[in-house]
Amino acid sequence: MFSGLRIRLTLLYLAVALALIALFGGGTYLLLTRYFERTTDLALQYRLAQELRLRGIALPDELASAELAWYDARPLQRPSRVKDGQRHDDHHGSAGGDDDHEQIGDDSFDAELAPIFVLALN
Repeated sequence: MFSGLRIRLTLLYLAVALALIALFGGGTYLLLTRYFERTTDLALQYRLAQELRLRGIALPDELASAELAWYDARPLQRPSRVKDGQRHDDHHGSAGGDDDHEQIGDDSFDAELAPIFVLALN
């Protein structure tokens, strides 16, 4: 009499447990995928902005805002002044130095930028 009820309850608990595992796993997968896509896209945009600055090319608004977003996410790596998408380092001293693009690359290691290689095809 109770054996049929026992099997039905076991199957119900199994279905609920599998549904919870699938929801949790799927949600975790989606969150991680979006996080990695967002950080990878931002790292690529930041690296492109660095390369354009090194070559003396004006940044499009999208790359300037990506550069600001990169520094907003990393306040310890922020240069002396970042304003309106323009990076100016104060370590040159006076405003007489026009070598703004000379010191653009950060000397610190950033793991998110490590897998990004730039191959200049001149």
